[in-house]
Amino acid sequence: MVYIRRIIRHKYVLKSDIQIKSPERKAFEIAPMPLAPVDKCIAGASVLTDIILDKFMYHLPFYRVIQKYRESGIVFNDSTMNGWFSATCERIKPLYDI
Repeated sequence: MVYIRRIIRHKYVLKSDIQIKSPERKAFEIAPMPLAPVDKCIAGASVLTDIILDKFMYHLPFYRVIQKYRESGIVFNDSTMNGWFSATCERIKPLYDI
């Protein structure tokens, strides 16, 4: 089962008296992004794991994995998947080197 997790980052406005006392502070602050398994990646750990498993355990080429996700209603570019795959492999490389 595939689902899309929506992240809502709230924006906070500082009160004026706090900003008057310390003018170097910003007027707006945005909540930080939650940690991601790979930098600049919107895919979660389960999607990245599924891509790795499909590639190495089931010997599926990338176009078949992309086709599987398209049938589920999720469309992304093949270069995006290649980037996710290479970044994930770089993250798990220390496990391979042991």
